[in-house]
Amino acid sequence: MHTGEIVEEGDHESLMRDRGTYYSLVEQQNIRRAEEEEQLAFEQKENIELVMAHQTEENQSDYDRKRTSTVVSLTPSVMAALYGKNKTTTTDEDDETAEKKTKVKKMSVRLILINIILLGKKA
Repeated sequence: MHTGEIVEEGDHESLMRDRGTYYSLVEQQNIRRAEEEEQLAFEQKENIELVMAHQTEENQSDYDRKRTSTVVSLTPSVMAALYGKNKTTTTDEDDETAEKKTKVKKMSVRLILINIILLGKKA
């Protein structure tokens, strides 16, 4: 019917074959349904991506916490090794060897400090 007048008559199959007004209405309905399904799929994909991003963020935080904990727990033992217990230089060592050891110690301390600074920036 269109404005009160019968425009087409028949069963679904014959009206679809004729590709008239009825056919257009059915096609519009199918297009609308497809658009709704596409929108739903898009929203589901966005939700999944948000969940994955959140999980990735949590995993990174866990990693950072574990790494910070490791660095913090290693720092005293490294510092003790560098400046405390292992301070045994013999008189047989020449000045060049002692200088090399000092450079290695300073480099180790710098690396520890860099790690601590970098971990502080991530947190």
